[in-house]
Amino acid sequence: MDEQKPGAFWMASELLFSKAEQGDYGQNTGREIADQIGVDYNQALGCSQNQDRVNTDVNFGSTLGVQGTPAVGVRFGNNPPSFITYQGRTYNQGGVPFDVLSKVVNSVQ
Repeated sequence: MDEQKPGAFWMASELLFSKAEQGDYGQNTGREIADQIGVDYNQALGCSQNQDRVNTDVNFGSTLGVQGTPAVGVRFGNNPPSFITYQGRTYNQGGVPFDVLSKVVNSVQ
């Protein structure tokens, strides 16, 4: 996408997360976002289907139990990545509030 329009990936990423948070995510979401940011949908879709990184990340997430995005995991030292657990709550779906993420990160520094 960035080949078509510099910065388009991050624009699309923000719009996708926003739509997902609002529950406004459907079969035509990709096309709508492409139109909104001014990139060719078919070219962007073709590019994403040929990327090994996408498949690698999806497979890795599946092995960790990720069922959707966003998903946040942490890795401490050589331990395997895991979901964040803070004050008895495990953040295994959706985003992690910044204050929780910062407390977890700061606890290991």
